[in-house]
Amino acid sequence: MSRYEGPKINVNMGAAKLVGVGIIILIIIGVVAAASVQIVDAGHRGVLLHWNAVD
Repeated sequence: MSRYEGPKINVNMGAAKLVGVGIIILIIIGVVAAASVQIVDAGHRGVLLHWNAVD
């Protein structure tokens, strides 16, 4: 091993892919959950019939 090479690190690629897919799924769930919430003015009722559109 030359002085420019670091030590070899063993990574379980199956577990790494599983973690990556899990993170992507959590991001998608977060985006969908955030898009389904809208703040309405005090004293008004709002119903979300379309994404981010208060009717």
